[in-house]
Amino acid sequence: MAERSMDKLHAYQRRGIELGAEYHWVKMGMLNVTQSHARKYVEKSPSTRRVLPLGLEHETVLASIIKVARDLPITPDAVWSVGSSGTLSRGLQLAFPDAEIHVVQVGHTMKDNEIGRAIHHISPYKFDRPVKKHEMPPFPSVPTYDAKGWQPMMNYYETNDKPKNILYWNVAF
Repeated sequence: MAERSMDKLHAYQRRGIELGAEYHWVKMGMLNVTQSHARKYVEKSPSTRRVLPLGLEHETVLASIIKVARDLPITPDAVWSVGSSGTLSRGLQLAFPDAEIHVVQVGHTMKDNEIGRAIHHISPYKFDRPVKKHEMPPFPSVPTYDAKGWQPMMNYYETNDKPKNILYWNVAF
């Protein structure tokens, strides 16, 4: 991970440390530099280490998203999620081929292959900034991630027809 002051860790990084995660801090930790360090780290012990793809983009992860989504007691007309790598959104696109899919970009600028067939929206918030309290969804949601899709969805349906069954995918809390 990109090196940072230990008193400025993200809540997820602190939680990882509490759970025993071993972080290797990288100076000048731009994504390509960090990924290069990760590959070199794996090369030292390839039988016990592995580089996971950004967004856990892997066929087993996509298959798991599809299975969980299709097991829900709803057939959505529209599906909303936030996205950075787009893995979740593309899994939901596969799970619900007839639904209108929306993805709200909350991280880096998403590329067309990350967006897939989704309608692309961009959060006005920088990645590490939480949404304002009045923009939080009416259920538990991570203010710096999942919650960033709620207000764009609400705004969208002020000017567009609202379908009967909308699924808002809240990643984690």
